[in-house]
Amino acid sequence: MKRFKGLSFKGRAFLLLIILLGVVTGCTAPTLQSVVTGITSGQDSKAHLIKGVPVLTQGDKLCGPAALAAVMNYHGNPVTQQQVAGSVFTEKAQGTFTLDMLLYAKDAKGLLATHYSGDLNDIRRRVRDDNPPILFLKTGVRRFPKGHYVVVTGFSDTYKVVIMHDGGDKPVIMSYNTLLASWRKTAYSTLLVIKEQ
Repeated sequence: MKRFKGLSFKGRAFLLLIILLGVVTGCTAPTLQSVVTGITSGQDSKAHLIKGVPVLTQGDKLCGPAALAAVMNYHGNPVTQQQVAGSVFTEKAQGTFTLDMLLYAKDAKGLLATHYSGDLNDIRRRVRDDNPPILFLKTGVRRFPKGHYVVVTGFSDTYKVVIMHDGGDKPVIMSYNTLLASWRKTAYSTLLVIKEQ
């Protein structure tokens, strides 16, 4: 405290406030808004955001059909998640299999689809090319795992997050670590739907 002996009480209080603000803001996780602002303003050069991918709020157990419908609509193939679900939803499983989504997308006019095991570098490349990948994640706990499809529409290496549509009414961010932990459980299952050249 000898260093600050010459400071008044107000001066020391102000200095303490500055230090506390630095600690608090340094420990705060990024928000969707801060990540998107960094990308769109050009301040985050290690990032990209695909514009124009529709956000579709998924129906009950329709994350797969909602994800596929969003990507197909983005590529100019108007379809609803209910139309997709009518062809790919499996009542007995109460969900959707990636193979059925792949076949549905392959049958669509003007689209190519492939399924493979991806990685973070692949996500970056696809997003930079404005081709949003659909990832299959396993969430939940070990005894009660839950499969979930998401559409990745952006990433930031600065913040180490992806921006994705997860079936809610707005995009969300997820850290690379959390994404990899959930994605690893599906052997990094990736469905890519792109326009035919």
